[in-house]
Amino acid sequence: MHVKSSKKYYPGDKYFKEGEYDYVFDVELQGTYTKIPINKDDNCLVVAERFLTRENLHRNYLDDVTKFLRENVKSQNKLAEPKKPIQKKKKLDVFNQYKFPKVKIIFYSKFIFVDSDYIYFLMIF
Repeated sequence: MHVKSSKKYYPGDKYFKEGEYDYVFDVELQGTYTKIPINKDDNCLVVAERFLTRENLHRNYLDDVTKFLRENVKSQNKLAEPKKPIQKKKKLDVFNQYKFPKVKIIFYSKFIFVDSDYIYFLMIF
């Protein structure tokens, strides 16, 4: 059985190794095209830093390149992978494990009242 690989070949350079990558994006810079290779598991920030260094671009573009990579790798992954059912996570709710009474303070009272929802305390000033 032969499985077709969806990886793309990148010839490699000083900043990116030669080999197969999940994605190789064509990027236009000042009228010329260059490539950004990235795998699904790669850190987009690290890849963006390498790209900016390779192309001798200022770090001011780091957020833009990182955002581009995240959005495109994310959207490509959504197309390639089937949707998984969403599982509801159990919340750890320490405070609701035990019922604490609600407290109301009544001023100028001579008694302490208790009902099912509140405990009233005597506060005289």
